[in-house]
Amino acid sequence: MDTKLTKTEKKIHTELEKLLSNCKGTQNHIITHKIKETVGKIGECLCYKIASNIHDSEWLYDIVWYKDEKDENGDKVLLDVPLIMESEISDRNINGLRYDFEKLLLAKPTTKVFLCMAEPNYSENAVKNVKDKLEISFEKFMQNSNIYDRVLLLIWDDYNTGKLFPYILQKNTNK
Repeated sequence: MDTKLTKTEKKIHTELEKLLSNCKGTQNHIITHKIKETVGKIGECLCYKIASNIHDSEWLYDIVWYKDEKDENGDKVLLDVPLIMESEISDRNINGLRYDFEKLLLAKPTTKVFLCMAEPNYSENAVKNVKDKLEISFEKFMQNSNIYDRVLLLIWDDYNTGKLFPYILQKNTNK
C-alpha cells in the first residue's frame, strides 16, 4: 500500500529518523523517552496539548495530541484528538507488537502512528516480515469496518541499516 505521507507524518518520520540514527545501542527506556519528547515537541509546535508519561500524564496511548477548552461551568471538555501513537521498541515478538498496534485501530484520530523495531536478525527481510504481519492485522480488522482508516507504520531496522522505514496502511473505501 504505497501512499504519500501527509505533512505531519513526514515531519514525524524525519524527526524520529534523525533521533534513532544516533540511538543504536542505547537502552530502550531512554529511546522511548526521547521518542515521546520528539513527537511531543512536534505536537506542541502545532498548538496541541500532549498526553504521555513524560508530559502531563499518559492517557490511553503512549502519546496523544489533543485540544480542550473550558465549558460554561469552567470544566475542561475535549475538543479534538488529531494524533495517537504507540511505540513498542522493547518487544520484538509479533504478539507483543500486535497488542499495541491493534489498540490504534480502535480510535478515530486522523493521524495514527505505530513505531516498532524490525525482527532481531541480519536478514534482508527483517523489516518486511514485521510490516507484512502488521499489515495482515490491519486488513483483517478493516474487513469488518465501513470507515476510512490510516496508520503510519514506522519500522526501525536497528540491526542492519539503522534506517526508519515508513509505511502507510490505509483503507479507502466503505464496506
